[in-house]
Amino acid sequence: KDEDGVPFADPSPELCFSSFASLYPQTDRSNEALLFRLGHALFDNIDLHLGQEVTVDVRNRISSIRRKAALSAWLGDAVTSSVDADLKKQSPADPAGLIFTLLSGYQIEKACDTAMDCGFVKLATLISQASGDFEFREDIREQLQLWREQRIDVHVSESARKIYSILAGSLDVLEGSKASSIERCPDVDPLKGLDWKRTFGMYLWYAEPMDASIAQVYESYYRAARESPSRVAPPRPHYLESVPSLKFPFNMPSPVPSDALFSLIRLHAEPACSLSQVLTPLSFAPSPSDYSFPWHLYVVLSRCMRVRDLSDRGKSGSRGETLDDDISGHHEGHSPSADLLASSYAQQLEQLGMLQEAIFVLLHIEGSAGREKAIRDLLHRSGDKLDEWMCSGILGSLKIPLAWVNDAKAIYAIRQGNVFDAYQLYMDAGLYQSAHDLAVVELAPEAVIRQDFELLASLLERMASQSIDGWHLKGKASQFFCAYMDYAHAMTRLPELHISLSDAAIPDPTEEQEFESLTRSIPKLISILPDVLSSQSDPRHKVALAEMVSGLTAILDQVKPLALVQSQIRLTGVDEATKLRHIQTTALERFMRSIQVS
Repeated sequence: KDEDGVPFADPSPELCFSSFASLYPQTDRSNEALLFRLGHALFDNIDLHLGQEVTVDVRNRISSIRRKAALSAWLGDAVTSSVDADLKKQSPADPAGLIFTLLSGYQIEKACDTAMDCGFVKLATLISQASGDFEFREDIREQLQLWREQRIDVHVSESARKIYSILAGSLDVLEGSKASSIERCPDVDPLKGLDWKRTFGMYLWYAEPMDASIAQVYESYYRAARESPSRVAPPRPHYLESVPSLKFPFNMPSPVPSDALFSLIRLHAEPACSLSQVLTPLSFAPSPSDYSFPWHLYVVLSRCMRVRDLSDRGKSGSRGETLDDDISGHHEGHSPSADLLASSYAQQLEQLGMLQEAIFVLLHIEGSAGREKAIRDLLHRSGDKLDEWMCSGILGSLKIPLAWVNDAKAIYAIRQGNVFDAYQLYMDAGLYQSAHDLAVVELAPEAVIRQDFELLASLLERMASQSIDGWHLKGKASQFFCAYMDYAHAMTRLPELHISLSDAAIPDPTEEQEFESLTRSIPKLISILPDVLSSQSDPRHKVALAEMVSGLTAILDQVKPLALVQSQIRLTGVDEATKLRHIQTTALERFMRSIQVS
């Protein structure tokens, strides 16, 4: 719990992308698995196995090389399925096409083997030097230039020219020789038909030098995609790549958000890029309200690894103004976007019926007041789901206070008409104010109407020692409580005292004093009941008022008939039968006293 006593979730700083990537089998190439594997390649810690004497510059350079190698390995695995699909479409009559397709997935060894099997020994030798030095690339460029000048390229297949173009490190459109009729050679685009991942791979593996950083590769590809979007495949989300004409029940924003995988690469390449710029739901799924992956990535990148944060995170302030501490003890400000992200994802989980998961997400809301309100509101909406199994998880694993859960269960019980169950839940949770309000408004009138004085007394006695708002001010709450307590006490105790005093040969002075005190208090109680039970919205209150006045009048007429007359109290809110019975009792008592006097 935090300083305000509100439970919260604090993600472990040891949580990283590999924690999630390990949950997927190696053969899983779903977009979700690829996302966490890419995060592992770009952001997880790398053990460089270097001694303490190695300088920072050397460490950074080695780390950059390792990151790029990890990205290359990830990308090669990510495009395997699309490469295999294109290989099935290739004609055996075009072996150069097979080789180029393999090269588009950086399957160098397979490309060399295919070239050897097809008798292209020299080409296999060149392919083995792919991503070579500048001299190698320049030699290939000169070869292409010579073919074009001598109009030999017309006799070379388009696929072979594509292979030579990428070996030369050129991804521009390869111009053919300009001649008339039969010697005219068409231009060739080495990027034609490639999706954005394989296009990005072309820049990573062939276009940029071997020692280029990930940031340089990213910038080259991103600039080309912006300048020539019709030729260089932009990083469109995966669901738009698979179904380009997909129809949506909403207006897709323009420009279309980048694919989540590319957004992670951008986050690594651009140090100034914040999470607010990349955690867009439409980058991950074809729904603007799917916040599952944006929230998980935010927690890993911001709360655990401290790689990047949302743009609206407040600046560090004094201890009293901050909401979160990182592992180094640095105080952080509040981020409204973080709370909104958690609330949106929790709402999504709630709609799926995943109540415990939704509460867990809400525990990450940074402000104590907002966190408590969000969780309690969720519990109130989910009262029908709070069975024993659900409550055990909420109370045990999530450490949600029992009072919050019982409050939600009580509200649901009230909606179902089980008022007494709600009262019990409030009492068990220590919510005495709510229990009091329920008792005096709902249960006490019912007990009065049923003349269940034992139940009425037990309802109120349990709260007698508890703190209820308004009691110390003698307000309405106190008047309600005292009126019902005095009524229950009078209706049960006065008959007992009357019988005891009547049967005793020598009356007990203590009982006589209690009897006199009770008989004097009843007229006063009758006089204040109409003001205390003055609600006109609930007919039960009117019935209870009539029942209480009638009962008190009847019992007082029985034990001390002239007490009401002497107090000059007017009977209001009672039926005519009660008034008539009171008049008869009073008249009879006066008649009997007159006879005794005479």
